[in-house]
Amino acid sequence: MSIVYSGYIFDKDYSMLELQQIMDEFRKIAKSYCEKAILQKTVDDFIYFYHYREVHSDKRIQNLIEKLEMVQDPMATIWKYVFECNWPTLFSELQHYIRKKIDDFEKYPDILDLEYDYRCELAIIPTNVGILVEFFGNNDVEDLLGNSKYLKNFSYSNSIDRPKNISEKEWELRMKTWKEALSPDYIPMNHGFLVQLFDTKHIAYKKDLSDIELPSPDNLIRKLRNTFYGAEDLPNYPGNDSTMFDYTEFYNSKEFKIWQKNMEKETRKRCHFFSDKKELLKLIETTRKTPDEDSRPHDISLS
Repeated sequence: MSIVYSGYIFDKDYSMLELQQIMDEFRKIAKSYCEKAILQKTVDDFIYFYHYREVHSDKRIQNLIEKLEMVQDPMATIWKYVFECNWPTLFSELQHYIRKKIDDFEKYPDILDLEYDYRCELAIIPTNVGILVEFFGNNDVEDLLGNSKYLKNFSYSNSIDRPKNISEKEWELRMKTWKEALSPDYIPMNHGFLVQLFDTKHIAYKKDLSDIELPSPDNLIRKLRNTFYGAEDLPNYPGNDSTMFDYTEFYNSKEFKIWQKNMEKETRKRCHFFSDKKELLKLIETTRKTPDEDSRPHDISLS
């Protein structure tokens, strides 16, 4: 049977007051990282939608909205703002949408939605050996806290070889300490106390882009490229009765490679890639009129 204890131990025994002071430090670290990461995701999503509007036609977006409305998908609202070029409202709606996804993940964690995992919780379990700590939530925040001066790695697993820098005596001590601390149910919150480092229920909405990175044109082109795959975009795309071999052969064909090259070239021509954060900030704070029909894009085709 595989046994894994993934956690830490405080470098020394601390009083409750000292632990509270350390938790305040940890909260600042978690809050700073999470708020920046959430704003970065909002900006990345916003820029993606903005460029999608530049390269796809009204018809494509309207069809997408209709399909989403049929299944009552909240993304339909977001795509309506994309269609209208209502950028300030789109940015605000993306903030609400991401916040809702974060809240949903906290209630019903799903490995397929880890990008919305902003839980930052510590289970603190006092023992005779020391104060054990288990972290639950965002992996990046765990890495930041795990490298703090207060915590030392105290993990154990019987499915891997003992690390050479850990003595056999300490390895055995880790196993016994975790077992005694968590048994018989092995539910951490039943054996210590839980500390929340980041409040996912009250996420601050920010537009300070000073610490945000603008995505590179190459990364955006790769993301937009995936929006063209399908029978409606690609000439001679394999039909519904095609085999996996047919799809593989098509994507390796000269025709597809020519189409892909032309599509990327045309996409670069149509997209207004942001290089100035002030320009982006002005866009999300200023109401913009919907372009005239003649200025709206038509889907890119193979030429």
